[in-house]
Amino acid sequence: MKYRPNRNIRVTSITHDGFWITICATEYYCTFEKFPWFRNGTEEQIKDVQGDVTHLFWDELDIDLNEDSFKRKASVVRPIACS
Repeated sequence: MKYRPNRNIRVTSITHDGFWITICATEYYCTFEKFPWFRNGTEEQIKDVQGDVTHLFWDELDIDLNEDSFKRKASVVRPIACS
């Protein structure tokens, strides 16, 4: 399924331990320990997230996560304003 870019979903930062992703009004931290599929991805591939708030997809990494599986593993960092 092809998605249009969604400005309310974006990867904001990547470190050697994981990455931060903002989904509408909440920022999450995803460790590579809990999300090992991203460990070998390039910065460009990890930042290329598509989808909507209920379904996230990284085309080049062939990673497809629904809202429930994502939220069970990710850590909520902080709520933020959704524009």
